[in-house]
Amino acid sequence: MVRKIASYLGSLLIAILVTVGVLSAYSHWLDQQLALLEHKRVVLDNGNRTKDQGLYLLQRSVRQGDFILVGTSELSSPVPQNPKNIFPNQELSLPINMVGRAYKQSLLDGIMLGAIPASDNTKMAMVVSMQWFFGGDIDKKGTQSNFSEIQYYAFMHNDAIPTESKQYASERLAKLLSGEGQVGAACLYAKLHSSDNVINVLGRSVLYPFYEGKYQLLLLKDKYNAYKFLRDAEEIDYEVKNLDWQQEQSKATAMGKEKCTNNSLYVYDEYYDKYIVQDWEKLEDDMSKEKLLDSKETDDYKFFLNMAVINNYKPYMIFMSANGWYYDYRGITKNTRYKLYDWLEHETTAKGFSYLDTRAYEYEPYFYCDVMHLGWKGWLYVGENISKHFGK
Repeated sequence: MVRKIASYLGSLLIAILVTVGVLSAYSHWLDQQLALLEHKRVVLDNGNRTKDQGLYLLQRSVRQGDFILVGTSELSSPVPQNPKNIFPNQELSLPINMVGRAYKQSLLDGIMLGAIPASDNTKMAMVVSMQWFFGGDIDKKGTQSNFSEIQYYAFMHNDAIPTESKQYASERLAKLLSGEGQVGAACLYAKLHSSDNVINVLGRSVLYPFYEGKYQLLLLKDKYNAYKFLRDAEEIDYEVKNLDWQQEQSKATAMGKEKCTNNSLYVYDEYYDKYIVQDWEKLEDDMSKEKLLDSKETDDYKFFLNMAVINNYKPYMIFMSANGWYYDYRGITKNTRYKLYDWLEHETTAKGFSYLDTRAYEYEPYFYCDVMHLGWKGWLYVGENISKHFGK
């Protein structure tokens, strides 16, 4: 019996050593291939899950000094002035990496910063939306859709991040990831790291080999996905645009005027027909009870700012306001909105970061293309200010 057990354990050990050896050799091969692709220029738009929910391609952008623009659905605004068409330009001549999609907010962005510390020359801007503060808490399904398991584990492996910050993120994720089978292992990991009670400490010790092995496999998979993306992506020319900002604003006004013809909200016609006109009467004052500053997003935003400080980022924060006519009608008054903008400015300034306040443009025609997303004049204005901020 003892001989059988010894034989079994010996075979198991050999299998483990062979597997580790094969994976190590494959990882080394991937490193070689990625080194050959290091300077290949490709489009880095938002919505690319391999990039936005991975590590390697974001680390590559930090390493190469790309301009990183973090945001949510406004990064996909259907206007020619979208940032992908503004950068690089004569004032900010760096390639742009746009990171984010709908419902990816401060909590996940803070975890991303903790997973991928900045270099000394990293230039990053982040767009903060008023809509993030609706409903008392962030969207659970949206968070699950944007959650990156590998970024979370890398965040937890970062020794520069204090325990209380790791526990905060873990406690939030334990609640937001619950009920989602695809991230069940990460949800359990988050629960185990949300506090240091006896059960959690014991559970972490018992499951450490499993989670460490899973993290290493995710790192390998991430390198493969990055290699495949870079190998197959079309190489692009590095073209720096020479923009006359005043002339471009005139063009933006003309474009907006052409697209907004059937409503007094200055939103593009198709959006008005699809999302507003049929329910217009029902929308009056239906959001009057919203308490933006009571949202848990406020704590997540503080967490994001702390992660920026700890991980050497100096983000330029863009406070995206909203279509004033629309939200006045729905009952989120100017006073309510301005209190949020004031709070954002206070918290951001306290950390020493610069910001762009767009509240003065809530009633500017064509600044927004719909009720919440930057439009023709809006993205051009933001793009110009980003360019001048980093081009100083």
